[in-house]
Amino acid sequence: MDYTKLRVFFWLTVAGSGASLISLVLPQYQTYSKIALAVFVPVAFILETRTGLLSVLRSGINRYYRSFPVAANHAVFNRIESEYCYLGISFDTIFSQFEDWYRFRRPLNAKARILMLDFAAEGEDTVRFQVEHQFGDGEENEEQIKMARRRIEDRALALMSLPQAHDLIEIRFHREKLWHWAHLIDGKWAWIGLLPKGKPGIEAPVMILKRRRSGEWEMLDLYQEEFEALWDAGRKWKASIPADDNDRH
Repeated sequence: MDYTKLRVFFWLTVAGSGASLISLVLPQYQTYSKIALAVFVPVAFILETRTGLLSVLRSGINRYYRSFPVAANHAVFNRIESEYCYLGISFDTIFSQFEDWYRFRRPLNAKARILMLDFAAEGEDTVRFQVEHQFGDGEENEEQIKMARRRIEDRALALMSLPQAHDLIEIRFHREKLWHWAHLIDGKWAWIGLLPKGKPGIEAPVMILKRRRSGEWEMLDLYQEEFEALWDAGRKWKASIPADDNDRH
């Protein structure tokens, strides 16, 4: 029997014992104790049969969406207080939402770490893997691969062209084959997009994780640790954007 079931049976026993004691000591409250017990027993039974749902809540899963429209990313950025971390492929889909947040709604000194697929990777060719995972095998993928490489590099350039980007935005590139993308917010929230084979990332189901208890390892920590490991191993962005470029925006 797991911990959640033990708690349900414990409180059921406490309630039953309490109701019996009240009935013996205070007969005038016998009717009320019976009503309370009659209500508590079915509630406890429902909880016992739904311990899986309680376990999900304890794991930190806050919500699950079968799809996550691009516009919903505004809610992600509105949660940021000090640090935003991204793990994904090109950052292309959400760039406009990020730019809007960065220019107009970013808290003072809030920073961003962006970890994208390495567009220059040749040996493992993870770009090819991601294209084929999304579109399937096919000769037309060669053009898709070239476009994906350009898109990643263009987004990195656009990010570093934002005001104060050299102080507030850091970009690195990973060479991992991804089956998900992640937004990580202040170590408290995570949006995890599960990438289905043969579908674009914007159609990904999304799982939202929320830290429940400080100091306890939760599912959110799995994705935070994954991000940090890939970040430490990632290639740093070395493109030189003249400092004056930032001053023009």
